[in-house]
Amino acid sequence: YDDTGEIVATIGILDDITESKRLEKELSLHRQHLQELVKHRTEQLVETRRDLREKEIDFRHLIVSSADAMVVVDETGYLQFANPVAESLLGEIQVGKPFGFPVAPGATEMEIVSGTGKDIIVEMKSVEIEWNGKPAHLATYRDITRLKRAGDVIRALSYRLLEAQEKERRAIVHELHDEVGGSLTALKLALHRAKRKLGKAAETELKDVDSLLNHTIDAVSTLSHTCLLYTSDAADEEDSV
Repeated sequence: YDDTGEIVATIGILDDITESKRLEKELSLHRQHLQELVKHRTEQLVETRRDLREKEIDFRHLIVSSADAMVVVDETGYLQFANPVAESLLGEIQVGKPFGFPVAPGATEMEIVSGTGKDIIVEMKSVEIEWNGKPAHLATYRDITRLKRAGDVIRALSYRLLEAQEKERRAIVHELHDEVGGSLTALKLALHRAKRKLGKAAETELKDVDSLLNHTIDAVSTLSHTCLLYTSDAADEEDSV
């Protein structure tokens, strides 16, 4: 400017901003890529959460519709979930309260009082799970009272069957030893008397009869001994039953 304020000249400054523009463009591209990654990851998380929710719903539906009593108990022994069967089988149980029944990993049998006041035998199986993000136990209880009683009936019938078989074997042994054995011995004595009475003339003819008679006596003795062995084995089986 001159003394009167008029423009008499201009001064221009040129600054190279090529690198700045390039960096700005790269930054914009990185920002756009990051936004796409965040969007894609968010969609994945939403899909994963939906899958987990569906699986949780299926899992809860499986528990609710199970024919066995199923409960979820946390590490402090408090009941977190119970299906309708558990409420009828185990009696007065309440979510959020101490469960009151033993829960141990694995499988075991125990006697409990059912919700109807009857003494029953249940089979308990438990596995460790995660419930609402915390460690817990999923336990199933199955009423096996009828199965156990059926087993007792089968064992009782087996015992009676073995007892009847033993009585029958003893009767056979008695008949073989006393009646058949006695008859064969009497027949052998009668044969010897006949041989002495008839003399040497009949000895050759009666020799085969005597041999057959001795063989029969040995066979009866062997059969009687075998029956005694079976009787002894049957007594061992009864003790095991």
